[in-house]
Amino acid sequence: MKLYLISSIEPEFRDGFSNQTRLQNFKIAQIIAAISLILGMVWRSTTLFYDYEPVLNSFESYLKVNTYFGLVSLFFAAVFILLRKRLMPDELPSYHWIAWMYALLFVIKNVGLSFIAQRNPSNTMAMLLVGLFLVAGVMVFSMLETIAIAGITFCIFIGGLGYFQTDPNLWVSNVVAFFIILSVYILISRLLYTYHANYYKKVRTIEAKNKEIELANESKNELLSMVAHDLRSPLNNIQSLVELMQMPGQEEEQAAYFQLIKDCCDKADRIIREIVAAAQEENSSKLIKNPEHLNTLLQDCFRNWKKVVNNKVKLELILPDEWIVLPIHKDKVQRIIDNLIGNAIKFTPQAHGKISVELKRVKGWVRISVNDNGMGIPADHIPNLFDKFTSAGRLGINNEASIGLGLHISRQFAEQHGGKLWVESVENKGSSFYLDLPA
Repeated sequence: MKLYLISSIEPEFRDGFSNQTRLQNFKIAQIIAAISLILGMVWRSTTLFYDYEPVLNSFESYLKVNTYFGLVSLFFAAVFILLRKRLMPDELPSYHWIAWMYALLFVIKNVGLSFIAQRNPSNTMAMLLVGLFLVAGVMVFSMLETIAIAGITFCIFIGGLGYFQTDPNLWVSNVVAFFIILSVYILISRLLYTYHANYYKKVRTIEAKNKEIELANESKNELLSMVAHDLRSPLNNIQSLVELMQMPGQEEEQAAYFQLIKDCCDKADRIIREIVAAAQEENSSKLIKNPEHLNTLLQDCFRNWKKVVNNKVKLELILPDEWIVLPIHKDKVQRIIDNLIGNAIKFTPQAHGKISVELKRVKGWVRISVNDNGMGIPADHIPNLFDKFTSAGRLGINNEASIGLGLHISRQFAEQHGGKLWVESVENKGSSFYLDLPA
């Protein structure tokens, strides 16, 4: 447990802790005001049956102080009730100074009663102790607020002592005794602050861990449902093809069946690799970057994809005259580019299809864009396009299935580099994906 005797709770917890303790102080101050009012009325009623003058040297003054503070308690209790009814809970902390002021007045009232009862505070500090230790034990104040109550109370005590106590020896003993009481009050107040601060931190930490566990469970459930859904199709296809191959008279078709089986296995392998990659990225925070020539990186990607499309779609590369070198994680940036080009091919028809990859500088960024004139993306799909297991996934031109992880992983890679991945698209006219990396 960390002690907060002179310090405050850590900055990341400070606002929430302050709001919580201030709301608590409001409730406690309202209770103290109500109890003080009731006790004052009970004591006043007992004066009708019992004579306090032999016990109290200044009975009239004692009676006036209790009456005045009873009215003060009634006023503050009404204010507390009114504020709690009229304001939302998140607005009440702005009026915390009212609860602090009542706590200060409560302590000052007890100081006054200590003087008035016997005109010798050293003999009647019981009321003073009640006031200080009640505030210290039930109300959580910051260090500044605690010191302010102690300082103001000390000044009032010294002033009253000079008026009521003229003996120098008694004056010194009273000041020392009061100073010790104030020191104990501050210590108790800070210990209460420490207890509440550590409890608050523990609760918030548990809540954060529970949220992480909840998100992990949701991710696990999504993962399992995705695996069950997407792997079922290629496995069912393999089973059906094997059953066909076992039927008599299918020898001539076996080569085609083998190719279909291979395609299904490739699809299942791709699904597994995408899911594993997504899980690894969620648990990985390290990014090792090295200076890389983006011109060369794009040329390599372009040559590989040129072989894949085999002139079925027009694929072009636009590079600047300058050589652009950036510190990047080469494999991750290459994977973003491959994913964007692969998606463009998937959603661009072969007839009149055109895909362009461009590298250029744009206002402090290095931009890699992949543009196509394919199917485009419906406007209502764009906000969810980069979500994990997105519902915005669609079948490609040739009914290629979407796993719903590629763009999510690509955006993660872009953000790890301090960059961004975004899209502009018009349905049936084409799409443009932009990868911006800090220059």
